[in-house]
Amino acid sequence: MAPIETTILEINRVLAPAGNLVVLEPDYEGLIEWPDMIATRHLWLTALNRSAADPAIGRKLPVFLANAGFEVSTYLLDRIDAPSPLRFEFLMDLPLTGAENDELHEIIARSDNLGPTQQIAHLPFFLIVATKR
Repeated sequence: MAPIETTILEINRVLAPAGNLVVLEPDYEGLIEWPDMIATRHLWLTALNRSAADPAIGRKLPVFLANAGFEVSTYLLDRIDAPSPLRFEFLMDLPLTGAENDELHEIIARSDNLGPTQQIAHLPFFLIVATKR
């Protein structure tokens, strides 16, 4: 059994009947960045996979939860805000190779030279509400 399925079974075991699990999960596979010279999506995907994390778990969770017997509602948070420089700090916390770290610093420098209206870095989030039947 996959770790996510084991985790969902444990949540189902400890959650009270009619209890709610609320999950806010980013979807790094859906990361939208523009212009291309500031794109970090490939770095996120590589580093998250290297960490044994699933960068697309948010889009998969509703199916896993429904298969475990939960009633599931899924929402895609669609608001686009100005890019936050914190996105780079979070990425630096992941295991990057030396070359990836160098590339990230070059991307940061290019991003710093653009105004907030000259770039888009949108990370979609799934809001998932699962109710135990």
